[in-house]
Amino acid sequence: MRPFRAFLITATLLVSPCYLLSPGWAQDAVDQAETSSAASSLNVKSLTASIRKDPASEKAKTAIATLGAAAATDSAAARALADLYLAGTGVDVDDAKAISLLEAAGKSGDADAWLKLAGLYSKGGIIAADPAKAFSAYAAAANLGDVTAKYKAGYALVTGGEGVAKDPARGAQWLEEAANAGNRDALYRLGDLLVRGEAVPQDVPRGIDLMTRAAAAGQSYANVRLGQLYGDGIGVEKNPTNAYQFNKAAADAGNKYGKRAVAEALLSGNGVPADPDAAVSIFSELANSGDAPSAKRLADIYSGSGPLEADGSKVVEYLAISSEAGDAQAMSRLGKIYRDGVLVPADPALSTRYFQQAAEAGHSVAWQRLAEAALQGFGEPRDSEKGVELVMTESDKGNIAATLYLADLYIRGEYVEPDPARAVELLEKARAAGNTTAMKRLAALYRDGHGVSRNPAKALELYTAAASKGDNGSLVNLGEGHLRGWFGAASKPSEGLRYLKEANEKGVPSAPVRLAEAYFSGAGVARNPKTALSILQTAADAGNGEAARSLVAVYRSGKGKLVKPSLINARQTLDKYASLLSPAAIAQNRYLLDAAAARSTADFERLALTIDNAPIPARRSMMEALRFANANAYVYVLQRNMKAAGHYDGPLNGLLTTSTIRALQSLCDLGPSGDRCRQGPLSSAAAKIITARAAEM
Repeated sequence: MRPFRAFLITATLLVSPCYLLSPGWAQDAVDQAETSSAASSLNVKSLTASIRKDPASEKAKTAIATLGAAAATDSAAARALADLYLAGTGVDVDDAKAISLLEAAGKSGDADAWLKLAGLYSKGGIIAADPAKAFSAYAAAANLGDVTAKYKAGYALVTGGEGVAKDPARGAQWLEEAANAGNRDALYRLGDLLVRGEAVPQDVPRGIDLMTRAAAAGQSYANVRLGQLYGDGIGVEKNPTNAYQFNKAAADAGNKYGKRAVAEALLSGNGVPADPDAAVSIFSELANSGDAPSAKRLADIYSGSGPLEADGSKVVEYLAISSEAGDAQAMSRLGKIYRDGVLVPADPALSTRYFQQAAEAGHSVAWQRLAEAALQGFGEPRDSEKGVELVMTESDKGNIAATLYLADLYIRGEYVEPDPARAVELLEKARAAGNTTAMKRLAALYRDGHGVSRNPAKALELYTAAASKGDNGSLVNLGEGHLRGWFGAASKPSEGLRYLKEANEKGVPSAPVRLAEAYFSGAGVARNPKTALSILQTAADAGNGEAARSLVAVYRSGKGKLVKPSLINARQTLDKYASLLSPAAIAQNRYLLDAAAARSTADFERLALTIDNAPIPARRSMMEALRFANANAYVYVLQRNMKAAGHYDGPLNGLLTTSTIRALQSLCDLGPSGDRCRQGPLSSAAAKIITARAAEM
């Protein structure tokens, strides 16, 4: 015995494109019986009840025989008997006989028989799924006047789908008929289509009216959709209170989307008094029932991005729920958490395991995390060949991001021997695919003559090509290039100013920063520090966070004789524009201000501890920035890391002593690019490689 499973279709239904063009088994039925069959003369309900009560009894056998005898002329008896054969109640399971009974009942004009057949063919399981037959059965029931069938068949025709020939006119007619009959699902679907203007002419007021009627009839998805419309002010005046009420109605009906929306409103206090505890309770209930989005939302809340204190154990708990549900993004986030060791203690091996799971689940950048782990020796022995192979495999699949990453590895030479020619080959491959990032990186190589012969004209051509493809960042490159003379005789300061102005008008954050730098340095324009500061100030006041960071940096480090350093001004500027910066950017700038003020080895040690406690991916960038903020503090951190790794036995004093230089040269010999590494510990070429290796110690 097995339970009969009914199926309610709310998504697009499938059908053979010819379902109305040639008579099929369902259409034949409509031709033969234009109205439903007559009411049963038997008490079918009583008979089936006696069978289900004691299927093996003589009374049940007699009832089954009675139904069987009547099935040929009594569609209700045929449907009841079909149910018994599907469930194996009082008879052996016989799907074929059940289908035959339902088809016969349908052909006699019984719409309910067609509905049952449609459900069986839609879901599959009990019988093989057959979308074409499912739709034909719904269409047959609809032509017999069944309101539910009109809704389902009508919505399928309006929206279309695999195996379905769109017929918006016929579909809309059926939806209209079902909606006019009060079918709440039809009211919702037709209303939503009217609001969106999809498949039917847009009519927002009527659409909202239909969905409001559907919501009043208890259609929970109509409540959710109305909550969205009132929340966003689409077609109606924005009203957070109304939005909350509609979502609350959906939530009370058990709709998980409504519950999520209610929780968000309670969390933010939008349309209802804020109640974070109630919000967390709703999200927790959903998460514990296996709702991955709610689990991820709780992870966000407990990460410190909401009104509650950060709780690493909760973050891991809820991301684990999402991860177990197959959420690749949750797997990747767990990998980052255990890699960085911020919310919970770092666990390199577990981090790598989660990244591996994310990669297997198809996460778009998990391959990069695994490659970084191999290249940097995090969670596994350092293996540059393995790291490069991971990236190369992804690149061979046509992943442009991997191709760019691989080219960058060969350009930098920090983990593998530099190979500029190979990098150019990879970038050309990406450029041929129309990738503007590849165009800009190639332009930089031709501009500087790195790996290729210096070719200013080629650099100009590539930057221009990227800009023509809509890459607005290239406008900044063109502006800076013309001002700084990157393009040789073709460089025109007036063009540089024009490009930077255009970039600024298009909202490119770096445009005012580059323009200000031109006025600080006198590149292509008359040197004017007041104008430079004014440009940054104006951009920051307009909400440009990059300009605000640049302004802080100017006050922190100064601009030679043009602008004297002022840590007081720098701190005040950071406080003034803190709302424009992320928490990580604020922390980074405070760290650099502390670095600029550091004078003693005790100060240097505090900076080193700050780096130690930072997320692993951030440590390298913090060390690189420290070199510019305080060279002595930078040398101190290098000394400290090398001493801990057994590469240095001198004093920790922040001075570039002979023993320090000797240790740094030894560090250079541990990996590729040794020649570049020995160009001088504070030179740009050497510092990038030294910092990369020291950050991993």
